[in-house]
Amino acid sequence: MFENIIEYQKIDSQLKVIENELSSTEERKRVRACLQFLKESEEKLKKMENDVAEINAKCLALKEQYEANCLLLTEYEKGVSSAIDQDELNYLKKKFADLVKIMNGIEKDMSALSQEAANISRQFEEIRAKLPQAKKQYSEAKDKFDALRKEREPEVSALQRKKAEIEKHLSPEILTIYKELKAQNVPRPFVPLEEPNRCGGCRMDLPVGKLSALSEKGYIRCENCHRIIYKQ
Repeated sequence: MFENIIEYQKIDSQLKVIENELSSTEERKRVRACLQFLKESEEKLKKMENDVAEINAKCLALKEQYEANCLLLTEYEKGVSSAIDQDELNYLKKKFADLVKIMNGIEKDMSALSQEAANISRQFEEIRAKLPQAKKQYSEAKDKFDALRKEREPEVSALQRKKAEIEKHLSPEILTIYKELKAQNVPRPFVPLEEPNRCGGCRMDLPVGKLSALSEKGYIRCENCHRIIYKQ
């Protein structure tokens, strides 16, 4: 039984090696880099759109506030000309001066928002100008990587067929454990028992009771690393 298990694990390792070799090619690295740039650019453009929308909303609010203050200024100007005494005149002048100060602040805020919007617009256009070239580079790198992957397809397909055939003869219980360990990135889920009574994976000594279970069942789970231990 364990001849099949060992062969199954060996084929799985060979497939992993091919996957790692393809993943480490310059073509694959360029594909990832281009994808990352395109993703980040899309996120930046979306954020810029939201920022501009917020700026427009702030500008609209400031404009409404400015127009309302303009109406108040007109009323204060009328009040100054019809003031009945010096105290009322001084009060109106103070209100007028305070309002002018507020309006100057609004103008300053609007100018800052306008400058911020202009900077965002410039950055937006810079990113958009780079996108066509980035998409072209991604397409070229992907085509080259796909060609490399296609070259390895016969080898990969042959290994996958052998793996599928062996899988038919494996215990469902063992296969389930193996796949669980692989999903946890445990290297070599199947390991032999090493003399005198150690796990071939983590090298921990096994309890005596486990050794008898190994003789009866043919395999056990390591209590430390949870690998499947078999007798050679």
